[in-house]
Amino acid sequence: MNSEKKIISIIVPMYNAEKSIERCVNSILKSTYQNIEIILVDDGSTDGTLEVCRRMEANNEKIKIVEKENSGAGFSRECGVNVAKGEYIGFVDADDYIDDKMYEKLYDRIVIDKLDVCFCGNYEIFTDGRKKENNIRFPKEVYTQEEVHKYVIRNAVWFAAADSDENPMFSIWRGLYSKNVIKENKIHFLNERIIGSEDGIFNFQVLCNVNKLGFVHECLYYYGIYQNSLTNDYSRWDSKHDMRSNNWYRCIENYAKEKKVEKYVMPYLNAEYLGKVRKSINALIYDGKGNFYEMYKKEKEKYIYLKNISILRTKGNGVKNKIDFILCFHFINIYRYKFLKRK
Repeated sequence: MNSEKKIISIIVPMYNAEKSIERCVNSILKSTYQNIEIILVDDGSTDGTLEVCRRMEANNEKIKIVEKENSGAGFSRECGVNVAKGEYIGFVDADDYIDDKMYEKLYDRIVIDKLDVCFCGNYEIFTDGRKKENNIRFPKEVYTQEEVHKYVIRNAVWFAAADSDENPMFSIWRGLYSKNVIKENKIHFLNERIIGSEDGIFNFQVLCNVNKLGFVHECLYYYGIYQNSLTNDYSRWDSKHDMRSNNWYRCIENYAKEKKVEKYVMPYLNAEYLGKVRKSINALIYDGKGNFYEMYKKEKEKYIYLKNISILRTKGNGVKNKIDFILCFHFINIYRYKFLKRK
């Protein structure tokens, strides 16, 4: 193995994380890969997060704190990338922690196979102590650019089903990235308050530009599940979801066309977009207030790409989902009855 190990910059965006940030940072400090810098980006925390971080910074020269006004995790990561000294960049969320061998294994795979990016699997950790494995499902360890476009890139914009052979949508904290790929292709984190899944778009743009991609088929990241997901909790559905979904779709579509990968991406992007619209309609049904049919019509009109998508030409969603989409968008009385019966 190369004796001159390059610096890895590990970026941790933080907002009101005083209860978890020390565990997170300590897990990184225990890493068997020691040529690291830890960039803690505080996103305008109002609790004791900064005090905890300053105490750790005083005791370890690897830690660097960056303070900024509150603007979201995406801009915090962007800020970290801009000050990073490392040739490789990793991301860890303040509520999470890592296996001590994670970055050593990712880096070694990158060096051995001359990769631009490498991903590992993760565990989902629940508050009741349960641990769920979410490993890499792609069979190979290394994928060429052509293989990434054909078989991998769609997973940056589309959530695979739990029983699918496909990999779940990528999360940036599962990866180690060459900074050159990010900088040379002018890839930036966007505002999640406007675009929604800014980390998904970041990964999509990275995957459009890699020459070689690799996987470590081990779960080395520990992702905390602390509350019900907004994607499933219809009572808390965000009223601005339609705006973000439209912006997200437009951004992916435009970049896919620019990079000439739309034939690999669009059938899956369309399926994911339909799923987002359906969740919004589910929220209306769940709410049960007002004139449902009038609100249903207005809700569909907000999703401006809906009318251009052929349900039958989407991919990755299976027959059952296609039937649900047809019912949801064309036979709402039947769909509503089925939903309320499940509820």
